[in-house]
Amino acid sequence: FRLLMGSFVAVSVTYIFGTLLTANGNLKLLNIVAATGVVVNVGVNFILIPHWQALGAAYASLSVQIFTALLQFLLAWKIFQLKFTAAFWLRLLVFAAIAVLATYFSRMLPYHWIVNFIIAGIVSLLASFFSGLLRLGELSKLLFARQKM
Repeated sequence: FRLLMGSFVAVSVTYIFGTLLTANGNLKLLNIVAATGVVVNVGVNFILIPHWQALGAAYASLSVQIFTALLQFLLAWKIFQLKFTAAFWLRLLVFAAIAVLATYFSRMLPYHWIVNFIIAGIVSLLASFFSGLLRLGELSKLLFARQKM
């Protein structure tokens, strides 16, 4: 289960960049990425499942999700000529480190796992503000703009 939860980040990346590429009309490229993912997944499953059964399938799933997320990111980066500053990567690294540590240490709390999960989520949300990835002003503008619709 923990291994498959690692796929969540990769799936989230594919939702973000897949939506961006779809909105831009790059469906053919997305279909190529998806087909490539299927072929790679079958190949990796063919290699790993005989040796590690369900664990091999989980590793195959994780690796292919990361692979397709990376392909979609690279396509969006090239098509949209995205530029990421060193400051952005540093903020992302700080956020990721805090979120991972919050999740790890929340498991040690003496509460029910749901409470621990909520605590880790709140700490991660606060980390997104602390690191500058989310700005409260921009978030409130977005929320108020949706209310006016």
